[in-house]
Amino acid sequence: MSGITVALDKQAANALFRDAEAALKTQSKTGHSSHGGFNCDWTIDASFTGGTIDLIDPDIIHVADCRLQYSLGMTFKLDVKRIIERIPLVHYSGKSLILTVPITASGALPFSADFGLTPHLDGDIWLIDLKISSTPKIDLGSVAVKIVGEIAKEAPKAILKQAPFLGSLAGAVMAVTSSVLGILTIAEILGILNVVINPFLSGLTFSVYKQPKVFQVLPNESAINPAVNVSLDFIGTDILITDKSELVLTADISA
Repeated sequence: MSGITVALDKQAANALFRDAEAALKTQSKTGHSSHGGFNCDWTIDASFTGGTIDLIDPDIIHVADCRLQYSLGMTFKLDVKRIIERIPLVHYSGKSLILTVPITASGALPFSADFGLTPHLDGDIWLIDLKISSTPKIDLGSVAVKIVGEIAKEAPKAILKQAPFLGSLAGAVMAVTSSVLGILTIAEILGILNVVINPFLSGLTFSVYKQPKVFQVLPNESAINPAVNVSLDFIGTDILITDKSELVLTADISA
């Protein structure tokens, strides 16, 4: 059995991280949230870009200023009768009617976090994973404010299209919109966003190295010079802090 050691400086480690971000690609999730005054169907696409690696002894990799890029669609469903009940001096005795308010939002959420290195064998493939140590706190307040602003813009359109009888009541559209915003508060939206966004960060893992356990190092040239394969029997990782921080990979190989 022989050993191989490879040392990567910060620049090389950052290049590996960029490749791992690209390999993770865009992830999509859909879901449903039910609250006391409304229901919400949502769909989100998310990907990761940017970020700078810092190597910290003994085995911590700190990633600063990474960005979670998101594209979010939400459809809020509210009972019109319940909405109108919140408006003074206005009564509704008609049939049950659900007001549907669709909105979209997109942007980037910056975060920083510590990651640990985990080399492991998955079937016949060696992987080195960069796994987040704990879910970072990110500021979702600005996203919630943006969404409430979209609701304020889209609710009047939905009211006039789906409940046109309200248009005959002076100030009813404005009053209903105000009632909708009284139900879909920033606090309620934040609750949904935590459910939607946090799963992308919890357990976040980037695979920075992938290699078959058995691979060819010399091609087949002839009957007397057959192909030569080697086996990766073990992979280890370490971070060395000297005058130049390095990520060190060690491997044991056998023929």
